[in-house]
Amino acid sequence: MDGEPLPATRAEPKWRHYFPELGTWIDSAPQHNLNGNELAIGMTRADSALALAEFYWPSFVVIDDMVFRAYVDDQTIAERVAYWLSSTKGDKSATEAVINHEHFWHLVQASPPTVEAVAHWGTLVREMWVAKLARDFPDRHFVVELQTGPSVELMDHQITFWQKR
Repeated sequence: MDGEPLPATRAEPKWRHYFPELGTWIDSAPQHNLNGNELAIGMTRADSALALAEFYWPSFVVIDDMVFRAYVDDQTIAERVAYWLSSTKGDKSATEAVINHEHFWHLVQASPPTVEAVAHWGTLVREMWVAKLARDFPDRHFVVELQTGPSVELMDHQITFWQKR
């Protein structure tokens, strides 16, 4: 996998810094022995948790030797592949990159994260996608690209992957 090396360990997120509104809740929570991660998860709806789990650890589909995050509607993904393959003049890696990209903001529009929080989140998702792609496709080589950081507009933080050909 290309890109920055994956860290062996990382510090716990700066919950109070990333999400200032959590600070008051953490201080007043009856479960003072819980860390910020456990408290934040405790505020998550089950449907959101399942949807995000599918995003973090996606299923994949192979179409014409291209790998895509799987979608429920196979006809829609086939149509998208045909459209983008034509638009990229047959460039399979570019087709994979555009179809597989996801803007983090789209996933949490109801409560947009700070730039720092989405950068941390993106790093975690990149780690998961690198691991999942390597596990599912050990003979293929992928680039998992994360676009994030202080110079990136909040709505433009995104992640994607494509095969090196």
